[in-house]
Order: sequence, then structure tokens, then C-alpha cells
Amino acid sequence: MIHDQEQPVIIGSGLSGMMISEMLSRDRIHHVLIGDAPNTLPRLGESLNLDGTLGLWELFPEFSQYYIPKKYAVSYLGDYVFVCTFARGRLILPRLFFTLLGYKTPLNGLVQFDRLGFDAALYNQVISSPYCQQMSEKVVDIAYDPPSDTLKKITFSNGDFLTPSYVFDATNHGRLVGQAAGIHCTMIGDPQRVVYTHYHAQEDAAAPLEAWEYSTNIILLSPERDTIHGLAWCIPLGNYVSIGVNIKASDSNLSDEALLEIAEQAYARRGLHYRQRYRLPTTTMSLKYHFFIHERAYGGNWLLVGPAYCQIWWMSGAGVGTSFAAAQIAASVLQNPQKFGRLYQDYLRGLLNLHRIFDWFISTDYSLVTVKDVAGQGDHLVTSNLRRIARSTRLRPRKISQLFGFLFSRILTLKGYCYAIKVEPAQQTESIFKRAVEKR
Repeated sequence: MIHDQEQPVIIGSGLSGMMISEMLSRDRIHHVLIGDAPNTLPRLGESLNLDGTLGLWELFPEFSQYYIPKKYAVSYLGDYVFVCTFARGRLILPRLFFTLLGYKTPLNGLVQFDRLGFDAALYNQVISSPYCQQMSEKVVDIAYDPPSDTLKKITFSNGDFLTPSYVFDATNHGRLVGQAAGIHCTMIGDPQRVVYTHYHAQEDAAAPLEAWEYSTNIILLSPERDTIHGLAWCIPLGNYVSIGVNIKASDSNLSDEALLEIAEQAYARRGLHYRQRYRLPTTTMSLKYHFFIHERAYGGNWLLVGPAYCQIWWMSGAGVGTSFAAAQIAASVLQNPQKFGRLYQDYLRGLLNLHRIFDWFISTDYSLVTVKDVAGQGDHLVTSNLRRIARSTRLRPRKISQLFGFLFSRILTLKGYCYAIKVEPAQQTESIFKRAVEKR
């Protein structure tokens, strides 16, 4: 190891770290990537919002075999169901919108993506670059200098160390740099528990896909119907489906397997029987965590990347989008840490609005709201995402795109994009997709 090499260092080889490494390599900037190769265990972040979809198509079109188009986003909320339909005809205005913002992408709707295949392919591409030096040693100490607000030294478990010129913290909940620099971190809400896994289809399962297999499907679990309060998701990903449950950590002592069983029964009651096609179980993952946001995202020579700065509801799909934004400015922030660090921080703070919208969906008493209220919150969610994309043009080089971004962020409001219906749970899946097909 060359201790005094003073190169940019990326701590964390997850999706965020790999995106930044790839962009530095494209700009021919020598750097160090600290972290291991991705494993084959189930992971979070497979369903994308607009930011993530645009980012993948723009930066990594070569990996499109891992992108799975989604026609709908559906949420089951008590007796209500709301849906956003990504029909081709409804994308004419958004395509013009994205073009004016400087995006050149074959956007035909949102995508889900196969993280297992994508992460492995991206990692192989990243470490094959002559500009990337990959290390697997564990970081045990980071020396922070308060007067200059810089990181001076990274020490590893084997006693080696690096003196970085700049540090990208891509450690997500590890928050390694934030803690080393003593950056105040505000915890949002109660501690959470998430359990998730994959179920694979049998090799001979060649039946035509059902409508729900083109959608991200979210259920609000209620104590009255499901014995617990929380969220469950069902994300079809080609030959397997991703299933997860998120609850307050203090709400239940049920086993991981029991929570997944509750999710399966909740979907089945609504006519969505994913285990009929996807029967083969894999490893069950579980973790406890907190939503959080740091006081600031950047310093003299460091940046808290995406989920290392702020973590909101998984279902917002924001993690990939914020990582994409960091990758966009990776070379620029090395030249002007204060300017681009501040711009990136301003962009990230827009995540709090998305978090509040998801909180509304999760905490609302649906006996007190109307179909119009539910659909309106769906439109509010889409509008908030579009405004965040408009504001993200400040991170992009074209002045004309920045101008359109400023205008759109001030005036953009969508109405009637999402819609809701109220129907008995047993008919929800059939009813919502029948209506969705009619609207397409």
C-alpha cells in the first residue's frame, strides 16, 4: 500500500460506492475503493422511483438486461387501493419534461431491477478499471481534523493506513465518516425492523405473467386484518419475487418467518397469490435500523453519499436516485468541495418531503378519508419526485437544463395522474388491474 498516495477514497463497495467509482474511472481519476465483492443474498432497493430509473438508463445502459419494466405501482390501504399507471400515452408530457432537463433516455416508464445480477456485473466492470484500486481491509479508524474539517488518515485492521485527498462515505447505515467527524444526526421516528427474502420460480414455471407481476405491490398491514401494523412489499423480478415486511421494532416479537407468513396471507386475501408461481425459498434477511438525517452532507474533503446522509422509507426508492446524483458530481466535487457539496446537500434535503408523504399513507386512519384524499396523496408523491428531479439539474452542467429545472420546480403540479378505488379486499387485485388495463 502506498500510504502517501493522497487519492480519492470511497468507503463502501455497495451500489453507491460502485457508481462513484465507475464515474471516477470514466474521468480517468485514480482512486481507492474499499469493500468486498457483492454477495448473492437478498438486498433492499430493487424498486425504483423516477430518479433511479433515469440514473440507471443514463449511466448504465449496458446493463439493461437487469432492468424490468413496471406498468403499475399499486398500494393496498385497508379498503382502498391506489395505483399509478405508467402507460405509454401518459408519458408524452414526462418525456418532454425529461428532455428539457437534459436527460436522454428511452424512458417508457419506471423499472425495477435485479440487484443480484446488476451489482455483480457493475462490480466486475468497476474493479477491472486501471484507475480503481480495490481493497477489502476493514476500516478501524478515521482521523478527523476539526479546524480544516478534513479527514487526514484512514487506518485499517491490519495496521496499514491511507492519507486520502477526498473521501466518499458510501457506508449507508454504517455512517462511518459522519460519526468520525461528529456530525449531528437526527433520528426520525421510532426504531424499525425489516425482514425480507426472495422466492424463486421453478425452472418449468412457464405460465404467462399475471398483471401484478408488472407492478410494485405494497400493502398496509393492520392489526385488525393482519395482527400487526406495518408495510409489506411484493416486487416481481423476472424469475424471482422480492418480499419484505417493515414494522416498528417494538411492535412485535414474532419470528422472521412468522412475519413473512403474515405478508403472504395478506396478499392472498387480496387475490395476489405469489407463492403459487414462486415456490422456492431463499435466505431470509433481517435488520433493525432507524430513519435519520445528518446536519450536513459535506465537509472540507468528504461527502456523505445518499443513504449515508439520510435514510427514509425503503419504498420511496430514493437510495438509487441519490447515489446516481452523487456519481454525477463525483469529479466536480473533487475540484470544488464546498460548491458541489452544498448543491448535493440541498438536493438530498428534499427527501424529507417524500418521507412525510409515506408517513401519511402508513399512519392515516382510512375510515376518515375519501377516495379523493388517497388519490390526491398519490399525485402529491409523483409531483414531489418530479420537482426533486427538476431541482437536481443544479448538479448537471447544462445551463439551459438548469433554467428549465428552476421553472419546473416552482410551477409543476400533477392532478389525476394516480387514482384510487374503494372495494372489498377479496376483489382488490382483480378490480384494480382490470381498471388499470381499461385506462391504458
